[in-house]
Parts: sequence; C-alpha cells; structure tokens
Amino acid sequence: DEKKNRERKLRDLKAAVEALWAKLGVDGSETKVFLNQNRGCGVRQINEFEDELARLNELKRQNLHLFVEDARVKLQDLWDALYFSEDEMLDFTPAFSDVYSDALLEAHEREVARLEALKEQRAPTLALIDKHKQLIKDRDELAASSQDASRLMMRGQKGEKRDPGKLLREEKMRKRIAKELPKVTVEVRKTLEKWEDEYGRPFLVFGERYLDELETEESKKAASSARSKTPAGPPPSTAKA
Repeated sequence: DEKKNRERKLRDLKAAVEALWAKLGVDGSETKVFLNQNRGCGVRQINEFEDELARLNELKRQNLHLFVEDARVKLQDLWDALYFSEDEMLDFTPAFSDVYSDALLEAHEREVARLEALKEQRAPTLALIDKHKQLIKDRDELAASSQDASRLMMRGQKGEKRDPGKLLREEKMRKRIAKELPKVTVEVRKTLEKWEDEYGRPFLVFGERYLDELETEESKKAASSARSKTPAGPPPSTAKA
C-alpha cells in the first residue's frame, strides 16, 4: 500500500513538474539529468520532486505577466483568424485585466484552447472565405488601378523605374479573377448554407452574416453589369448631325 501511495504521489508530482518545465522552457538536458538522478519511489525522490515543483512555481509566479501577455498574443491571432468582431473580443473580459494571477492565466489558456478547437473545426470554411476575400480585394485594387490611365504613360516617379509589363500583368490578373471568383463564390455559398443548416446559426465574419455579404456583392455586380449595358449617350451618327 505504501509503495502504491508513493508511486501515485510521484506520478502526480512528475506530471506537474513536466508541465511547468514545458511552460518555462527548461532545457531538455537539464530535465534529463534531474529524472535520471531521481528514479525509484523513495522518500528522497518525493522530496526532490516537491522541491523542484516549489522552485518552478516560484519561477512561474515571477514570470506570470509574461505568460499572460504571451497568451494574449495567441488570442489576438486566433481572433483575427476567426474574423471575430470587436464585441466578440470584448466578451472575453479577462483579456483586459491587469491583475496578474494564476486564475487569470488559466482563464487565458482555457480560452486559447477553446478557440484553437473552434479554428480547427471551421478551418475548411475559413480557408474558403480567406480566398474569396483575397479575390475581392485583388479585383477592387485592379479596378482602382485601371481608372488611372496615366499610369502606363508615366516615365515613373523619382527613383522609380518605368514598368512596361504592367498592362500584361493586369490583364493576366483580370482573367484569373474572372475565372476564379464566380467558382469560389458558389463554393462559399454552398459551404456556408450547409454550415448554417448544421449548426442552426449564422456564420459571422466581423459580426456580420457572410451569406448576406455575398448577396450584397451579387446585387452590386448585377447593378454594375446593367449600367455597363446601358448606352452612355446618342450614337455617333446622331451626335454628328
């Protein structure tokens, strides 16, 4: 019974010590030496592990603010990847506390773990939305650039070289967007409709339902297409007369 109790105690101590070694980034060679020196389940080994645990906890307490800040950097990355709105970020109030404690760190670690699981669950959908957003961005930038007719005639600003291949690159990009954007839009819509059916709630991007954004985008496209088909003025012969 005594042996079983000691083994159980050592197992718990070892798990706690190893978790802190990982958190504190203790060198592997150092941990190996410690484990080799403290094999078995005697009272000495238990005392050594207890001392090591106390030392690591003190080290952790001294660096608590660094761990919390590190967790906050991870949180911000996850918020960005998941397209969280400001309100969704503000829901996690511990992120804005400056009273550092074990409880605060644990709350951050739990939230990071929860969001990592959420990101993994949504990975295929998020990848499609990323692609769709990038194509929209490329299209809008290309449209804005195309409005400036002088860009091809200019010799280049001071220190800039003239770019003779710009027109060709723009045309290639225009063709790529024209080919890919409709396909990706259809794929995104199907994926989001399936997701919303499965989970019974809207898929939000920065707090807005992304399917609604797709509808708005389609309406804009239809309107601009209708405008481009409408004659801008009288035909040339009438104008001459």
